Amino acid sequence: MKKIFLTTLLLFIVLMSACNSNNESQQTKSHSVAVSMYPLEFLISKIANEHVDVDTVIPPGTDPHVYEPSSKKMIELSSNDAFFYIGDQLEAFGETLASAVAEQGLSVYQLADHEELFETNNDSHSDNTHEHEEESHGHQHDYNPHFWLDPVRMSHAAEIIASDLTEIYPEFEESFHQNLSALQTELAQLDQEYATLTTHDYTLFVTHEAFDYWTERYGVEQLSVRGVSSSQEPSQKELKQIFDEVNHLDIDHIILETISQDRLAKTIAEEMDLRILKIHTLESLTERDIQQNKDYFDLMRENLNVIKETKK
Repeated sequence: MKKIFLTTLLLFIVLMSACNSNNESQQTKSHSVAVSMYPLEFLISKIANEHVDVDTVIPPGTDPHVYEPSSKKMIELSSNDAFFYIGDQLEAFGETLASAVAEQGLSVYQLADHEELFETNNDSHSDNTHEHEEESHGHQHDYNPHFWLDPVRMSHAAEIIASDLTEIYPEFEESFHQNLSALQTELAQLDQEYATLTTHDYTLFVTHEAFDYWTERYGVEQLSVRGVSSSQEPSQKELKQIFDEVNHLDIDHIILETISQDRLAKTIAEEMDLRILKIHTLESLTERDIQQNKDYFDLMRENLNVIKETKK
């Protein structure tokens, strides 16, 4: 898979050279940025509003852990002013694509550079009793990339994004900061709604370990089939430990992710006679989400209701 991606990248560079030799036919958007995935699209759309268009790399309903952009998509990205992504713990294509677009003159912003935004695996409060082997990607430590599930961390990310946008488009600084203030007010309200979870003990049986931030902020424990990456698969020994823990905790559900067709999780549900609930990781919107005009706040509130439903 990596060899295929490198071949695609080489093709991208060749095609870009051809495109650059014919600048008269190449149309460039005014005030537009590219982002890897939906949480960044949401933040920039809310902060920049009508001033900046947002081009999202990952298509609707796609898992960023396994997605690789086409050469056509890479070429389209070159018409933007900047590229925002989270980091290689989530977007497998992130660093390679960032290097490619940087060569085309785009400014590149990686949220993983702001370590305070993330929880590292060493800080994890997960209820997991089994261990997953994590692959090293060149960082000194692994981090949980799903910061946006915590409204407080999302608010901090909004500040970072607003600062980056101001660096790119200083003429819109006042508007950016007004929009940032309004967004942070909404995020503070969402945090208060999630804080009601602290009045009960919740343990979620989930398909991958994306929800540590709910544990840290609101005391919601998780037992996961996989590690932080949804592409990992547990061993037979790990599965037995999971089954034992589910029985020990008297858990009656398993939570599947909206964008995932998880056969293993469905098999576990059948074998253990568990209720199937669905939660949205917000890594990408589905086509249905888009048709219904749902955004981050809508989906986070739906997730809150799912968490509460585990007690029924």
